[in-house]
Amino acid sequence: MLTLIIKRTIIFNRTFIIKKTAIIKKTFTIIQKVAMLLLLAFSLTFSLTFSLTFAAHAQTEMKEFRSLCYQGHGLSCAIAGNKEMDARKLESARALFEKGCSMGEQSACMGIGKVYLQLKDKKRALAQFEASCQQHFAEACLAMAEIEFAKGKTAKAKKMLTHECNANAMKQACDALDELKRQELRKSDLQKGGFH
Repeated sequence: MLTLIIKRTIIFNRTFIIKKTAIIKKTFTIIQKVAMLLLLAFSLTFSLTFSLTFAAHAQTEMKEFRSLCYQGHGLSCAIAGNKEMDARKLESARALFEKGCSMGEQSACMGIGKVYLQLKDKKRALAQFEASCQQHFAEACLAMAEIEFAKGKTAKAKKMLTHECNANAMKQACDALDELKRQELRKSDLQKGGFH
């Protein structure tokens, strides 16, 4: 009789433990799901709030740069123009760059050239870069050299890069000049039947 009571007690305890374990597992699963939903809701709320705040800040910042631009601050025109280019508003960017360039801001003049490049008008872009390069704006000289090199006019590109490398110690110009010299050497070797 005692063994029967012990067996029933063991079976009862096992059944109780199994049921309790199943309840605990279900409760834990529900708690996990609720926690995931709360985390997702928090993430979405945070993302939306951040996005709206960032967008509002960007609009306010753009208004400030435009305002400074129209008050005669050429660099602000260039900054606003770059922001418009990033937003793919090329005509607005060009207008801001032209205003800044008319104030003598060479980064704005360079911006006009970048707009023309986006519009696939290399001739106007090149003319704009050349004008900025003549004002000793090194980035414009580098951009101009890249266009000339792509057109196969390596002598002109080499001349501009040499000037910027020597006169302004512009690292990009010196690196580009070194690369140009390596390419010319390879081309020369190939023509002579040298290295392949």
